[in-house]
Amino acid sequence: MGDDLKRFREYVEMVHILSGNRDLEKQIQEAHEMLGQIDVERLPAYRQVMEKGLRQGIEKGMERGMEKGLKRGIEQGRGEGEAVFLMRLL
Repeated sequence: MGDDLKRFREYVEMVHILSGNRDLEKQIQEAHEMLGQIDVERLPAYRQVMEKGLRQGIEKGMERGMEKGLKRGIEQGRGEGEAVFLMRLL
């Protein structure tokens, strides 16, 4: 591949597509080790994947936070409701 950045990008894109369709984990690991000197953080695919992962992480975190908040709110409301009920009985 040499210094032909366009060809390298096409190769990486092809590997990503094929890896999703076939069992190429071992081959991808070997290529990763072989190309370890490349600054992958500068590759467009890396940025796209990181942005997608960040969005998914934020969404998942918000969902979990809302679930925990709802659960705590229900527990707190139940406790306050029980206290009011007991006060009325007295």
